Amino acid sequence: ACSSAKWIRSASRSGAWQYTFINVDNTYTVSVTDNSGSGTTYKVPPYGHVTAYCSASGVGATTNKLAFPSTTLPTLSVDNGITMSSGAFDASASSGNFDTSTGTVTLGGNTVISGLSTFTTGGGTVDIQGAVTVANSKSITVGSAGNGGAVTIYGNVVIGETGTGNGRSLTLNGDFTQADVTGTTSSFATGTNTIGLNGHVTVASGKNLVMTATGAGQFTTGTGTVTLNGNTIVAGSGTFTSGLGAVSLKGAVTVDPSITFTVGSAGSGGATTLYGNVVIGDSTGAASCTVNGNIVQADVGATQTTITSGTGAVNLNGDVTVATGKNLHMTATGAGTFQTGTGSVSLNGNVQVGGSSTFSTGTGQVNLNGPTVVADSQPFSVGSAGNGGIVQLFGATTVGSTAINGASSSLTVYGDVSFNNDQDGTAKTFSTATGQIDFNGHVAVAANMNLIMANTGTGQFQTGTGTVTLSGNTNVVTGATFTLDSFTNIVNCNHASSDVGDTFCKASR
Repeated sequence: ACSSAKWIRSASRSGAWQYTFINVDNTYTVSVTDNSGSGTTYKVPPYGHVTAYCSASGVGATTNKLAFPSTTLPTLSVDNGITMSSGAFDASASSGNFDTSTGTVTLGGNTVISGLSTFTTGGGTVDIQGAVTVANSKSITVGSAGNGGAVTIYGNVVIGETGTGNGRSLTLNGDFTQADVTGTTSSFATGTNTIGLNGHVTVASGKNLVMTATGAGQFTTGTGTVTLNGNTIVAGSGTFTSGLGAVSLKGAVTVDPSITFTVGSAGSGGATTLYGNVVIGDSTGAASCTVNGNIVQADVGATQTTITSGTGAVNLNGDVTVATGKNLHMTATGAGTFQTGTGSVSLNGNVQVGGSSTFSTGTGQVNLNGPTVVADSQPFSVGSAGNGGIVQLFGATTVGSTAINGASSSLTVYGDVSFNNDQDGTAKTFSTATGQIDFNGHVAVAANMNLIMANTGTGQFQTGTGTVTLSGNTNVVTGATFTLDSFTNIVNCNHASSDVGDTFCKASR
């Protein structure tokens, strides 16, 4: 025990002993421990000392124990630093501040701020060398509203965790700027949930906005105008569907080969208006146009519009109506033919065959329901020489005209001429003009028919040199004469002299 220490001349002494422990070594630390069994250890630093007291007699635990300098001090001023080799530094019972000098403060162990106490740094840089964990439900705030400083994080930032219910949100009340790392482009990846971009989004020049080509995600815009400043390609078998508003295509539109262009569905298609010229196919690749419905062409204001086809056949499978006052013309100098079907052809206007062209009908009956006029100096022929068909005229037939002097014409018949009565027996007559009539063949008057000259006229009846046979009675009316020219045997009487009566003729001089 410290109280058993010997005084001079080996004499014991009661009371309090003072021990001074001096460490004269420049390197090692000296540990001083009393021998009470649960003694206190005091470490003396190199070239330092400590003073302790030991009571030779005392009360309770104070006997035979080294009493080192008190750890409770009203004020402790240290000129050259404090070094603790072990034990805790506990100022929890104090309500005062803990102030350090302007030198570096090194905390070799964990630092815990208990309760609701806060941690405030100075205006200098704060360098946190280890991982930082913020307790559950606690926040980190940099600056105050409108006055926060810049936060620079050189490592990856993870918000929340992938486990169920561990996701957390990031709210940014300001601009967001992402920059590349020199030589390496940076990327931006989100989760699979909905992303709300509440402001305008601008994609930098030369950068793309790409959705995974094999994904089923949709791209939906708002009700504002969508402007696509580059080419737009719908890949694969994807479709392009617009809304119900007008769609304006301000550039040339090309549909790929073998691809169809459809407006509406069968029976429900809307109107298609094309304000420019429409070209179907080209000079090296012909294409057809099929219209399952009506075709209507209108004029442009006062300017008439036309339809021009190619040189191939044009098939009009339905009735064709030409509007009133409009023509159906073939090129007058062309060699094309005009052909109808087997149905009736009605020509409601005048028909004119131009130039030296001819007009030929089929072998069926031709009905001319109006007056037929053959132009001046033009012949009218039925059939060919020796093969003409029958010409039957059911109305009065007039050759020439009495309208002007010299308008009369002649009728030449190379064949027989027959005049027949009506079917009911009504007799028909044959009347000539007052000019001479020449009969170049025999003239036969049918039985019981007369050859009568007007008895009031001065016309003569003269025969040729042939025999004149009067088979009936010959009467010379009163006042008229019957004169025989002077000639021998001018009258020959064939009656026999024995004839009864005196009715036979007598020659006279």
